[in-house]
Amino acid sequence: FDNFNSKYSPFSMADMRRIFLKTSNAMGGRFFAEMLKGVMSRHEASKGHKSAAEMRLSIYGMERHEWYDLAKWMLKDWQGGDYPGPVVSSHNRWIIQIPRLWRIYKSKGGPERSFQEMLDNLFIPIFDATLYPEEHPEVAELLTHI
Repeated sequence: FDNFNSKYSPFSMADMRRIFLKTSNAMGGRFFAEMLKGVMSRHEASKGHKSAAEMRLSIYGMERHEWYDLAKWMLKDWQGGDYPGPVVSSHNRWIIQIPRLWRIYKSKGGPERSFQEMLDNLFIPIFDATLYPEEHPEVAELLTHI
């Protein structure tokens, strides 16, 4: 886990990762969205051969609203940049990573957190969006891209 964090933190600085590679930060994840949309546009523009990607995003299971927040970020119309529109592409399928090291996430959430709560936060929102898409349209739309 420590190797992952150091490898995917620019200059081995967690603050740089929060600023540039997160969907929820002071910039609302705009830099991250524009960077990903640039990569997606290169896949879409490739001539002569089909190119596709499987980009990854994380859901941690710490809060019930994480799926909604991710869907809102992904489906937002990012106007004003080089690549307006949502962070979706027919040349990309999103892979959603979930925590595999419970003890590390438990330490971040406090002793009152339970493994069951994490599982509920990870799965109930997607079950609800699948069963009741009209009540959870953003998450239902997100599910069509993963």
